[in-house]
Amino acid sequence: MSVRAQTDAPGAGARRGPKRFSRWTMWKAHHLVRADDRSRIYAKLARLLENGVALADALATVHRRAVRMQGSDGPLAVMLIHWRRAVDDGQNLREALHEWVPGPEQMMIAAGERSGHVVEAFRGVIAMTRGNREITRAVRKAVSLPIFYVTLITLLAVLASVTIVPVFATALPRERWTGSAATFAAFGDLMREWGIPMLIGLFLCVALFIWSLPNWTGALRTKADRVPPYSLYRFWAGTGFLLALAALVRGAVSLEEALETLRVGSRAWMRERLDAIYVHIHAGQDIGPAMELAGHGFPDEQIVDDMHVYGVLGGFDDALQKTADDWLEEAVDSVKERAGILNQAAMMAAGAMLLWLAYSLFDLIMQITDAAGASAGI
Repeated sequence: MSVRAQTDAPGAGARRGPKRFSRWTMWKAHHLVRADDRSRIYAKLARLLENGVALADALATVHRRAVRMQGSDGPLAVMLIHWRRAVDDGQNLREALHEWVPGPEQMMIAAGERSGHVVEAFRGVIAMTRGNREITRAVRKAVSLPIFYVTLITLLAVLASVTIVPVFATALPRERWTGSAATFAAFGDLMREWGIPMLIGLFLCVALFIWSLPNWTGALRTKADRVPPYSLYRFWAGTGFLLALAALVRGAVSLEEALETLRVGSRAWMRERLDAIYVHIHAGQDIGPAMELAGHGFPDEQIVDDMHVYGVLGGFDDALQKTADDWLEEAVDSVKERAGILNQAAMMAAGAMLLWLAYSLFDLIMQITDAAGASAGI
């Protein structure tokens, strides 16, 4: 029995007329399918297609497996049934994927479909996703440990100051505390009176920082991109940009069209850089001069210098892909190096706070002991 016959047979999870899904089910299908999930779908489709299975039959097979794993209302199954219906209705693959996958993935697959190399396009998307995952993992690891250290020691200091100060104040009046003990007491007062507002302010600052990563633009942001933590974001976003651009160019997409595609759905920070590069590409510049004239040092000064050389040579698509692959390795190593610096700084800050806490408590105990000795006439 053919693949289509198996999947369209009654009881096989096939189409028995268009099924309508609830808004909640559609929301899950649009928002809960991750890039890694799509990569697994692309890998299965690539294997089926290179073994001579027609696209419609390949989609039917993958959809049937998704139904078996998640049920017919599972996010992957819902996404795949929409792809399958679109292809069965005569739409091409890019049209079927519209509204379901990001613009760069659409364009890469469309370029592969147009050139007759859709299997290679699927594998290009998989490679891009893998690269983005590696750099994302490195960035998360770089910032998570310092945040943990500082948060832990800060909470410890707050807890100690709020709980210990009132107890010790019964043994020695607060007005008689001096030195680091007095500073420790003042810190406790500050935490008791302003702790919640300061915590809210801290959360607001963190939220503002997270918002600023993809949205803050302008000359000051360009300068901030040279130092952590904004340089980590530039590494992450720049690597994704290079991988996507390389895959699009290898799919016979022009630089202008590739930049326009990458611009769709991008946030303000990325749009500012893509628009600046696009202006000079549209004016006739090669990719290297266009990146330099854009003035943002994006994705990196070294990459801009490399593009000056590769942009005027033959085999630019291969050179761009090689540059993207090499830059991914360098970016991960660079992020790890910066992570080491951040970790050391966080550990030093945490250690300094811990030493201050210990010294303050020791000083306070000594003052209480001296006061007790003085009152006893010792």
